[in-house]
Amino acid sequence: MIEKLKKEIQLKFGKEILSRGDCEELSEIIYENTQKNINYNTLRRLFGLAKGTTPRKYTLNLLSEFVGYQSYNDFFKRYNTIDDWREWENVFDFLDNHSTDELIYQLSNERRQGRDFINIIILVCRELLIRKNYDSFIKLINQPWLSFNSREYNHVIMLGNSIGTLLRKEQIPDSVQIDFLRSKNYIDLIYKIYVDYSSFNSNYGKQVDYVYENLNLYDKETQIFTTAVKILKKTMTKGIISGRLLEKKIPKISYKLHPILIGRLYSLKLTFSKNNEILNRKILREFEEIIIKNPNRISEYLYEVVNLAFFLNDFVLFEFIFNLIHSKNINPLYWYHNYHYLIIRLVIVYYYLHLGDKQKAKQLIVNLKPQSFRGSFKRYHGLFFNIANYHLTEKPKVKLEILETFINQARNMQFQIINKDYILNYFSPNFKSPYNS
Repeated sequence: MIEKLKKEIQLKFGKEILSRGDCEELSEIIYENTQKNINYNTLRRLFGLAKGTTPRKYTLNLLSEFVGYQSYNDFFKRYNTIDDWREWENVFDFLDNHSTDELIYQLSNERRQGRDFINIIILVCRELLIRKNYDSFIKLINQPWLSFNSREYNHVIMLGNSIGTLLRKEQIPDSVQIDFLRSKNYIDLIYKIYVDYSSFNSNYGKQVDYVYENLNLYDKETQIFTTAVKILKKTMTKGIISGRLLEKKIPKISYKLHPILIGRLYSLKLTFSKNNEILNRKILREFEEIIIKNPNRISEYLYEVVNLAFFLNDFVLFEFIFNLIHSKNINPLYWYHNYHYLIIRLVIVYYYLHLGDKQKAKQLIVNLKPQSFRGSFKRYHGLFFNIANYHLTEKPKVKLEILETFINQARNMQFQIINKDYILNYFSPNFKSPYNS
């Protein structure tokens, strides 16, 4: 931080400090600004013009005061934040006063790999969408340096979720959404990242339908992804597993696919094999063999299986996930794995509730809160958190409040089978499973 302080001193002084004369002049300016003395030899030592030791606390405090801070400790705490604000000021200036091409040129010159740069891109994209400047948004998204392969995957997730959550709410014309879907970067960075079950009957569902109807325009992975999501959409919105017709459309599984997509395909295979116990167990063993080869990505393989297990109330899958997690000693590789494991914790709550062990379920759910859930599945996971909470709560008034919240959530999502009976009977023999509809 001392180097950064020296940089700030020279910025305020107006030139680089290279000589004894510069130090003498700076000493006088510091006195004029602060009414405090600092010897020019102290400045010579600080700027490497004379041999010396580490600056004293008094010196660092005085120099920090000179550049606008209360103390060196204040400079240490606030400097990076102030520096960030200068950068944000530049971004807003370009948004307000420059053309799209100038803005993109400015951003392309930055092209950093760090998290801060992704945050700037997120802000600019969201601002363009809010301003309904769709042409500029897609022009920015289409930049080669924003392609999937040029960014770290955890940054792609940040970008996709941050923009996707806005697109869920924005009333964007269908024709504009189609323009978005013609962009490979949009497909890779947003459409395939922000998978929004809760909007299957609105914006996201429309996008899935369009891509599915035009599969020949897209690469193989996007075709597989969209076919899988289309089947999920039909299963979840209609509330019925429709058998062979959909089952035949499940794409062939390649081990080169992303773990989450592999998990999504296996969740579909398991759905349609439910009434054939021998086949179901065979698919589970096959799936487990894939996971074992790459155990550190286990939460990614299981993520979509977890989501479908909740919807279908599939105790076999709950048990499979429980046994798999408890048999492995796994450390999260990436920050988003922590969220995956939080959802898996909710699965284990469901597993114990199915076994009738409310005490263990309560011990696990105590650290889960409605605000724990985020991203594209925030509303979906919140729905199933409320089901578990309803069955663990003893107080009638609280149960009624949870029930009312759940009914409002379900109404907004428009899933046919998720209704009052769904929550009341979820852990009872009276549960009406889509398997048997």
